[in-house]
Amino acid sequence: MRLGERLIAAKLLTQAHLDLALREQKRRGGLIGQILVDLGFVSAEVISDFVATEAEAKVVNLHRVSIDQAVLRLIPLETAKRFRALPLSRKDHALTVALADP
Repeated sequence: MRLGERLIAAKLLTQAHLDLALREQKRRGGLIGQILVDLGFVSAEVISDFVATEAEAKVVNLHRVSIDQAVLRLIPLETAKRFRALPLSRKDHALTVALADP
């Protein structure tokens, strides 16, 4: 199922709101999640939490995280940009990475 349909199934969005957002997406283009937020039908936090839960991941507020410079150097900048990834921490041999789109 697509994001809008999954949000409806989770009772976070109505079919009428999705229909309106899809018409707006056809008119201006863009990602449906951003359009839903722009139209005020759901908040960015609701979408982030929903997608993270589906991906069995956690949402990280990057404004509240302190990252060791040594950890940042573990992923080359070009690789981090390409995958929209940010290394957050390292414990033993496990690297925790934040992804813009998990």
